Amino acid sequence: MDNEVFKISELIFKFLEKNLTKDEEDELRRLLKKKKYAGLLDRYNDIDKIREELDFMQRFDADKIWEQIRKSRHVPWWKSKEIYKYAAFFLLPFLIFAILFSYLSKDTLPDASGTDQELKNQVVLTVADGSQVLLGEKAVEMTLQEGAGLEGYRDSLVYWSDKPFDQQANHTIQVPGMRTVKITLADGTIAWINARSKLTYPAVFGSGTREVSLEGEAYFDVNHDPDRPFIVRTGQASMEVLGTSFNVKSYEGKTVTTLLNGRVEMETDQGNIMLAPGEGAQTEGGSLKKLPLHDSEMAVAWKNGYFLFDKSDFGQALKEVCRWYGLKLMHPVGDGFREITVSGKVSRKTPVDEMLLIMEDVSGVSLIRSGDNLEIIKN
Repeated sequence: MDNEVFKISELIFKFLEKNLTKDEEDELRRLLKKKKYAGLLDRYNDIDKIREELDFMQRFDADKIWEQIRKSRHVPWWKSKEIYKYAAFFLLPFLIFAILFSYLSKDTLPDASGTDQELKNQVVLTVADGSQVLLGEKAVEMTLQEGAGLEGYRDSLVYWSDKPFDQQANHTIQVPGMRTVKITLADGTIAWINARSKLTYPAVFGSGTREVSLEGEAYFDVNHDPDRPFIVRTGQASMEVLGTSFNVKSYEGKTVTTLLNGRVEMETDQGNIMLAPGEGAQTEGGSLKKLPLHDSEMAVAWKNGYFLFDKSDFGQALKEVCRWYGLKLMHPVGDGFREITVSGKVSRKTPVDEMLLIMEDVSGVSLIRSGDNLEIIKN
């Protein structure tokens, strides 16, 4: 593997320098089509990302080396009085090689450790044997069986299999506040998991129905497979599709489904509803009802990184804000607030106190935060 990895590192270096020939570009693409190298080019298509990855190389003084490399990239060697800059420039392919080799030689995922308070702010993956691992800055890799595995980095997790297998035991991903996670399941279906949500799914799907269970909110882009329907189960309902895109929100005993394209059948003990694009349905209090046509952008704004309200009920909007930031309402939003609506579009990267000020401005309500607790005072 060493020669192949070094060849990739050399080609990536030329790619960063925009100095690849057509034949070299074709060779790099061919190499990166291999499962074990999937996603590597995306990880190294920005010079700043290499700086982040240098943290893997603990035996090097990464800051010092990187400073030398950055200087050498911006100052031509023939104009530099310091020859080490020229040497560092040519050291870059070897650094990339060391990073790739370290990444590809991992056999295990980082164990989750720490107090419950510490873990509640981490994305936690629970695998088949019950052990928990963290999804974060450290790239992770696991072989599920020959021809199937998973790879994770930051807020992305990818499962893959070369061929159909017998269905494997479930994995569970739990997402904390102020985070979303994108998962590519083994069948090619992509799921985006919202903050304070949990998805349970087979590590590898079998030849029958593909079933997952959700607590919280997720958006699914289901890979079409007429022989294997895809079913999402919540505590109140199930949604069955063949291949489509839809959002499911399940909080506080209520499930709301919004269909973007394709078709979804939503089923409960009270009956079932077939949805067309742009339609939605919800369960609440033992009933199942279809929602009027509405802007589907509202339903998936969270996936795109922002809050979006359009004459929205203040209480529901505030609950969404509290879920994202991990705030606890000290008192329920009572009937006295029902006439208040809010409108606006705000990035979910907005600091919590700034977001609360925005909510105050658009609602006329005073919000007082003490740690994770939030008090509401109607003016």
